[in-house]
Amino acid sequence: MVKTELNIKNVCKNWGIGLIIAGIIPFIFQGIFDTTIGIIALLLGIITLVFRKRWNMALIGAFIILIGALNIIIILKTQEQYLFLIAGIIQILIGIGALNEYHKAVEGRSKGEYKQNNSFNSWWKKQKTYEKILIIILFIIIAFGILGYLFGY
Repeated sequence: MVKTELNIKNVCKNWGIGLIIAGIIPFIFQGIFDTTIGIIALLLGIITLVFRKRWNMALIGAFIILIGALNIIIILKTQEQYLFLIAGIIQILIGIGALNEYHKAVEGRSKGEYKQNNSFNSWWKKQKTYEKILIIILFIIIAFGILGYLFGY
């Protein structure tokens, strides 16, 4: 278990730094990228660096897949800048990779920690109150950011 915990801490550190860098890029190239996505990436990167838990990998994977899907939808809608179509596909693949890392971290737990009832409900009960609030806030921010970007609010 110690090896898995050290590994997930290192993986979260790498993803957190990567997300912070990815979050800064939209501010440098404001004419090309949306700063709302940059802010969400920055927040997610900071949270990943601070908490370094397995659930961060699932959140990162879902975020990157949603951003990739958003890029694909926008390109198909506007029919411009087809390079972002390829970028969207790559983002979806990177998001799947992050979800695979989450899956490996969950599989790597010791048998004593793994329970037969491994449902979302049992996972949610294990989370601390501040982690639950943080997860809910992040999902709301990401949802509003994507919906606002998609519908131009």
